[in-house]
Amino acid sequence: MRFALLLLLSVLALSAGAARVLAVQPTDEPLDVIEKNLGEQKALMVDVREDAETNQGYIAGAVLVPLSHLREGREAPQFGVVLAQILAKDKVLYCYCASGQRSLDAAALFAELGYDARSMKHGFKDLVDEGFVVAKPKAE
Repeated sequence: MRFALLLLLSVLALSAGAARVLAVQPTDEPLDVIEKNLGEQKALMVDVREDAETNQGYIAGAVLVPLSHLREGREAPQFGVVLAQILAKDKVLYCYCASGQRSLDAAALFAELGYDARSMKHGFKDLVDEGFVVAKPKAE
């Protein structure tokens, strides 16, 4: 009986976690609304691509939080406190990557940490094509 109860609780916990991840969908907000929110400092743009990608360029003003760092760090003590020093919880986080899958994953992880995070339908190249300015890291 005890084993059956533990098994049921485990399945329910996994189902709840899967439902939470599945609930995250790309935002339907048009780019002009996103740009307005960014301009009014109501939001931040977060690039969740890896360092090798962002070393080639990223959207100017974006905060760089590679998905791998987010996944690894969230289990560390005080991770939420450190992250809150970089990303204000009172702002919407618009996450982007190359094609959209990693931004969905990141938005779900940010949501678990208490952020209003939204995955963008547009990947990096799409955003550049739409006129977003590219920043490149300084040569070392």
